[in-house]
Parts: sequence; C-alpha cells; structure tokens
Amino acid sequence: LQRSPKPVHTIGPEHPADLYEQGVPGKVVVRFVVDKEGMVKNPEIISATHEGFIAPTLAALEQWRFEPGLKNGQPADYNVSLPFTFKIPLEVQLKRIMGRDIFIEIDETIVPTKDLDEIPVPEKWLVPSYPKTLIGSGRSGRAIISFVINREGLVVNPEVKRSDADEFTVAALLVVCRLRYPIIRGEDGEAIFVRASIEYPFADPGTAPVEEPK
Repeated sequence: LQRSPKPVHTIGPEHPADLYEQGVPGKVVVRFVVDKEGMVKNPEIISATHEGFIAPTLAALEQWRFEPGLKNGQPADYNVSLPFTFKIPLEVQLKRIMGRDIFIEIDETIVPTKDLDEIPVPEKWLVPSYPKTLIGSGRSGRAIISFVINREGLVVNPEVKRSDADEFTVAALLVVCRLRYPIIRGEDGEAIFVRASIEYPFADPGTAPVEEPK
C-alpha cells in the first residue's frame, strides 16, 4: 500500500505588512520532508518572488502536521513540494491604484438611474483593453459592473453582477473606477448618490471586433 502524506493541520503564511501596503503579491515554492510522524523536516526554498515572503512561509510551514505517507503499508519519509501564495484583495489593489477609497459606507439614499430624467453619461468613455493573458485564446464574454456615482461624480462601491472570466472582471473594474461623471443633482439642487451599471463586452482582438460598452 502506497499513500502520500495528507495535511491534517495547516496555517497560511502572514503577508508581510510592508509588502501588503505596497500591493505586492507573491509566491513561494518549498520542498521539504514529511517524516514518519507527520512532521515537516528540512524545508528548502525552491523559488520566491520576493525574499520578504520566505520567513513567513517557513514560520507557517513549521506548524503544519500531516498524516504520514505510507510505503509498502508502513509510515515512511516523503519528499513534498508545495506552493504558498500571497494575494492582495482586489479592493486593496483598487485603492492603491486609484489613490482613494473605492469602497465607502453610504448612509443616504442612492437613486437608481431609472428614476432620473436622463441616464448619466461619463465625461469621457473609457473602454477596457482585452486582457493580455488571454490574447490568442479566442475567449469572449462580458462583464457587468454595478456601481455608485458619488456626490463628486466619482465611482465608488463597484459590484460585479456578471463576468465570464476573472481577467474580464479586473479589466472592467480598473476602467469603471476611473470614470468621472458630471455631478448629479436632485430636484432640490443638492448633489445625490446614483446607482448605475455598465456592461463591457470582451472579444479576442484577433477573432472578432470589439463592441462599444452599454
């Protein structure tokens, strides 16, 4: 009977504060031995996108425990390689890129566009580029983003209503958050919050023409 070691207790590495604040994601690949007692021995860094990720990876791995692997039905040492990823939440990335808070609390009424006399139009239309990582794939799809236009005409609180690929989501959000609208005022002349949405089509530029956003 042969069986690879099975993790029974795991803990994720802590993202270094300075790299998190800088919006730096990363990945570390570690090779190590799971011994007959299920303990991690002799960890070795195979690759790391930034040296700052190494220490927290090793610190987390020290706390891992495994159900030992079997060879010929007996517990045995096993060589294992695992990747550890350090991700930056999209909202943090957007805040850093835009230089402002994108997600805010709104305690006042948000008026849907259907209740307005005219549909808000941004001062300048921006169209997301087709994701470079998908060029040549032939993939097409759409991303529909709902958002709030604040009292200054800026986009806040974007929400993905539909997306056919994570890459489309990111591309659409980066563009939506850059849109600026004329300040929208209510009947009393005061600036108001407005809920709007945009649908962005995506098509591999080598396979089909790109439509205008709706």
